[in-house]
Amino acid sequence: MSTMNFSPKTKLNLIIGNPVEHSLSPKLHNFVYQKMGIEKDFVFLASSLETKNLELFLKNMKNINLNSLTVTIPFKEKVMEFLDEISPVASTIGAVNTIIKKDQKLVGDNTDWLGTLIPLYEKWTNSEFKYQNEIDLQNLLQKPFLKNQKTILFGSGGASRAMAFAVLKAGSDLTIISRNLEKAQKIKLDLEKDFPNNKIKAILGNSTEIKDEIITSKILINATPLGMGKLQNQSSMDDLEDLIKPEMIFFDAVYKPFETKFLKSASAKKAKTINGLEMLIWQAVFQFKLQTKQFAEVDFFREGLI
Repeated sequence: MSTMNFSPKTKLNLIIGNPVEHSLSPKLHNFVYQKMGIEKDFVFLASSLETKNLELFLKNMKNINLNSLTVTIPFKEKVMEFLDEISPVASTIGAVNTIIKKDQKLVGDNTDWLGTLIPLYEKWTNSEFKYQNEIDLQNLLQKPFLKNQKTILFGSGGASRAMAFAVLKAGSDLTIISRNLEKAQKIKLDLEKDFPNNKIKAILGNSTEIKDEIITSKILINATPLGMGKLQNQSSMDDLEDLIKPEMIFFDAVYKPFETKFLKSASAKKAKTINGLEMLIWQAVFQFKLQTKQFAEVDFFREGLI
């Protein structure tokens, strides 16, 4: 990608988190801006932020030429209390990954759930989701393709909430496994209101129930930090690898490293895997539309990662 060329009129899109240095979002979005010929209209940058400065930071964002904020760990839930409006889907999920500035107001939304739903659909049905307009998405959302299935979700943070919402939307029952049982139970209670026909359980990370839950599940999702950075030699499936079956799908929200220990264990047992880059790509497709009001081909985002 060539050197960014922007002016005072260029609209700023910013990712905030801590840590945020590893994020591929600036590279991805700036590449697509250039591909679409709108690199003078939009720029995407990153900013590491301390939790204690979050509220003041958001207030200051209202006074600059901000277009949007992308929100990552650890702010996806915390940020909600400082927003002017929250979309219905983000409110149901209980987490925000996208903030759009509209008329000096900060409006929270969530596209992480679509970054979960679409890769799962493609892997489960062994077919490509062709997204060319809103009708394609609406048609997909009418298909409960995981009905009568059960999903295991490791983790209880902001990403977990979006991934939980996605599998419930697809018709799956859900078991949330977390070291923080209180947070897992809060997700369960929040989502039960909107999904009364799905069975949702929350169990502690060291529970004796875990093996039975895994044996009766086809989809296992890691939404914890295990597998990345200093935790790269750890997995949510440590000491449980003997339960992996070829008919299972393993989905890791982590995308760096490309193949986590969680996914390596699955591959070794011939199970299907979904890398966190798929989630990154698809949530970015819908985030891009919120940012720019323009549609961009998913292939542009894939090309941007090369």
